Amino acid sequence: MRGREAVKFAGKGEHLTPDWNEAEEEKDRVFAPLRRAEGIPPALLERKLRQTVNQYVDSPKSEPKLRTAQERLARLREEVALLKAADLHEAMKAVEVQAILDCAEMVVAASLERKESRWGIYHHRVDFPRRNDEEWRKFVIVQRGASGQPVTTTQPISGG
Repeated sequence: MRGREAVKFAGKGEHLTPDWNEAEEEKDRVFAPLRRAEGIPPALLERKLRQTVNQYVDSPKSEPKLRTAQERLARLREEVALLKAADLHEAMKAVEVQAILDCAEMVVAASLERKESRWGIYHHRVDFPRRNDEEWRKFVIVQRGASGQPVTTTQPISGG
């Protein structure tokens, strides 16, 4: 029964016209590493990215560690323009590493915004070691701003 309900729901939705310029830009981004004669392999950028996350983003968190993560992630973001893929498999890995970088930037932004500790080891801030429901019983929302940088807002959790 759920499938039929989903079809009915989708049928009520607005049908959007694709933005072909946006699609072309995305195609260019995805295939750019294949067109480079020289550059760095996706595996190298991924290794550097994971090292940064493990060292500066994992708990215990603190503002100095998270700010260092921001700086390092910004430098890694510049290296995306240097990604080179030898084949379609490496091109796929280049897209994946960019998605990992996007996620890491968003996690850092959200972690800096939430000035408390919550969820056990997952978000333990040594500079804010206590849970603070009075000020932080809310969602932290992260979106890309016009500049491409993560922008955070908060939204109260409604109900009990």
